[in-house]
Amino acid sequence: MVKTNSNLLSLIEKNNLINVIDNEYSFKKKTNKEKLLFSIEKEINLLNDRDNLKLRSKTYFSEKHSKNMVKVENRFWRNSENENVSFNLKYKGKIVPIKGMENKSFSCKNNVETLINSLSMLKGWINDLDDSNGLFDDENFGVK
Repeated sequence: MVKTNSNLLSLIEKNNLINVIDNEYSFKKKTNKEKLLFSIEKEINLLNDRDNLKLRSKTYFSEKHSKNMVKVENRFWRNSENENVSFNLKYKGKIVPIKGMENKSFSCKNNVETLINSLSMLKGWINDLDDSNGLFDDENFGVK
Protein backbone atom coordinates (compact mmCIF):
# COMPACT_ATOMS: atom_id res chain seq x y z
CA MET A 1 0.00 0.00 0.00
CA VAL A 2 1.33 3.45 -0.98
CA LYS A 3 0.89 5.92 1.87
CA THR A 4 2.52 9.13 0.64
CA ASN A 5 3.26 10.88 -2.62
CA SER A 6 7.00 10.37 -2.11
CA ASN A 7 6.43 6.59 -1.86
CA LEU A 8 4.45 6.72 -5.12
CA LEU A 9 7.25 8.61 -6.84
CA SER A 10 9.78 6.01 -5.63
CA LEU A 11 7.64 3.20 -7.01
CA ILE A 12 7.26 4.96 -10.36
CA GLU A 13 10.99 5.57 -10.65
CA LYS A 14 11.83 1.92 -9.76
CA ASN A 15 9.29 0.56 -12.26
CA ASN A 16 11.15 1.92 -15.33
CA LEU A 17 7.97 1.70 -17.40
CA ILE A 18 6.83 5.23 -16.57
CA ASN A 19 9.23 8.14 -16.82
CA VAL A 20 9.05 11.40 -14.90
CA ILE A 21 10.06 14.47 -16.93
CA ASP A 22 9.98 18.24 -16.51
CA ASN A 23 6.94 19.96 -18.02
CA GLU A 24 7.65 21.80 -21.24
CA TYR A 25 5.14 24.42 -20.25
CA SER A 26 3.97 25.92 -17.03
CA PHE A 27 0.46 26.90 -16.12
CA LYS A 28 0.16 30.66 -16.07
CA LYS A 29 -2.25 31.91 -13.46
CA LYS A 30 -4.33 34.87 -14.63
CA THR A 31 -3.83 38.13 -12.80
CA ASN A 32 -6.89 39.74 -11.19
CA LYS A 33 -6.77 42.38 -13.92
CA GLU A 34 -6.88 39.65 -16.60
CA LYS A 35 -9.75 37.94 -14.76
CA LEU A 36 -11.82 41.14 -14.72
CA LEU A 37 -11.06 41.96 -18.37
CA PHE A 38 -12.04 38.40 -19.37
CA SER A 39 -15.25 38.65 -17.35
CA ILE A 40 -16.18 41.91 -19.11
CA GLU A 41 -15.34 40.39 -22.50
CA LYS A 42 -17.62 37.40 -21.80
CA GLU A 43 -20.46 39.74 -20.86
CA ILE A 44 -19.97 41.78 -24.05
CA ASN A 45 -20.01 38.56 -26.12
CA LEU A 46 -23.23 37.47 -24.40
CA LEU A 47 -24.81 40.86 -25.06
CA ASN A 48 -23.96 40.61 -28.76
CA ASP A 49 -26.43 37.71 -28.96
CA ARG A 50 -29.25 39.65 -27.25
CA ASP A 51 -32.03 41.77 -28.68
CA ASN A 52 -32.86 43.41 -25.35
CA LEU A 53 -31.70 43.61 -21.74
CA LYS A 54 -34.58 41.65 -20.20
CA LEU A 55 -33.08 39.18 -17.76
CA ARG A 56 -34.03 35.58 -18.39
CA SER A 57 -35.64 33.55 -15.66
CA LYS A 58 -36.42 29.93 -15.02
CA THR A 59 -38.98 28.34 -12.73
CA TYR A 60 -38.05 25.24 -10.77
CA PHE A 61 -39.45 23.25 -7.88
CA SER A 62 -37.52 23.62 -4.62
CA GLU A 63 -37.56 20.50 -2.45
CA LYS A 64 -36.23 22.60 0.43
CA HIS A 65 -39.11 25.12 0.29
CA SER A 66 -41.70 22.69 -1.15
CA LYS A 67 -42.81 25.21 -3.76
CA ASN A 68 -42.00 26.60 -7.18
CA MET A 69 -39.20 29.17 -7.19
CA VAL A 70 -37.99 31.57 -9.88
CA LYS A 71 -34.29 31.97 -10.57
CA VAL A 72 -33.28 35.09 -12.51
CA GLU A 73 -29.96 35.05 -14.33
CA ASN A 74 -27.09 36.94 -12.66
CA ARG A 75 -25.75 39.43 -15.19
CA PHE A 76 -23.81 42.72 -14.93
CA TRP A 77 -27.09 44.66 -15.28
CA ARG A 78 -30.49 44.68 -13.57
CA ASN A 79 -33.91 44.81 -15.21
CA SER A 80 -35.23 48.31 -15.61
CA GLU A 81 -38.57 49.61 -16.77
CA ASN A 82 -37.32 53.13 -17.43
CA GLU A 83 -34.97 54.63 -20.00
CA ASN A 84 -31.79 53.77 -18.06
CA VAL A 85 -30.30 50.51 -16.89
CA SER A 86 -27.94 50.18 -13.93
CA PHE A 87 -24.95 47.85 -14.04
CA ASN A 88 -21.83 46.85 -12.15
CA LEU A 89 -18.60 45.05 -12.92
CA LYS A 90 -18.72 41.45 -11.76
CA TYR A 91 -16.39 38.51 -11.39
CA LYS A 92 -17.86 35.05 -10.74
CA GLY A 93 -21.28 36.59 -10.11
CA LYS A 94 -20.09 39.00 -7.42
CA ILE A 95 -19.77 42.75 -7.76
CA VAL A 96 -16.18 43.96 -7.92
CA PRO A 97 -16.07 46.87 -5.47
CA ILE A 98 -14.71 50.16 -6.77
CA LYS A 99 -13.33 52.58 -4.21
CA GLY A 100 -15.59 55.63 -3.92
CA MET A 101 -18.57 53.81 -5.47
CA GLU A 102 -19.92 52.07 -2.37
CA ASN A 103 -23.70 51.59 -2.74
CA LYS A 104 -23.57 53.01 -6.28
CA SER A 105 -23.83 51.54 -9.78
CA PHE A 106 -23.04 52.64 -13.31
CA SER A 107 -25.94 53.70 -15.51
CA CYS A 108 -26.55 54.01 -19.24
CA LYS A 109 -29.47 54.03 -21.71
CA ASN A 110 -31.56 50.88 -21.56
CA ASN A 111 -30.47 49.22 -24.79
CA VAL A 112 -27.99 46.52 -25.75
CA GLU A 113 -25.74 48.64 -27.95
CA THR A 114 -25.29 51.38 -25.34
CA LEU A 115 -24.49 48.85 -22.61
CA ILE A 116 -21.95 47.12 -24.88
CA ASN A 117 -20.34 50.50 -25.62
CA SER A 118 -20.26 51.40 -21.91
CA LEU A 119 -18.68 48.05 -20.96
CA SER A 120 -16.17 48.35 -23.82
CA MET A 121 -15.20 51.82 -22.63
CA LEU A 122 -14.75 50.57 -19.04
CA LYS A 123 -12.75 47.60 -20.33
CA GLY A 124 -10.39 49.96 -22.17
CA TRP A 125 -9.88 52.12 -19.09
CA ILE A 126 -9.32 49.07 -16.89
CA ASN A 127 -6.83 47.69 -19.40
CA ASP A 128 -4.86 50.95 -19.10
CA LEU A 129 -4.66 50.70 -15.29
CA ASP A 130 -1.47 49.48 -13.67
CA ASP A 131 -1.64 45.88 -12.37
CA SER A 132 -0.94 47.20 -8.85
CA ASN A 133 -4.12 49.34 -8.81
CA GLY A 134 -6.28 48.71 -5.73
CA LEU A 135 -9.15 47.59 -7.96
CA PHE A 136 -7.20 44.36 -8.51
CA ASP A 137 -6.61 43.58 -4.82
CA ASP A 138 -7.12 39.91 -3.99
CA GLU A 139 -10.03 40.51 -1.60
CA ASN A 140 -12.05 41.98 -4.51
CA PHE A 141 -11.72 38.63 -6.30
CA GLY A 142 -12.48 36.25 -3.45
CA VAL A 143 -8.81 35.39 -2.86
CA LYS A 144 -7.94 35.00 0.80
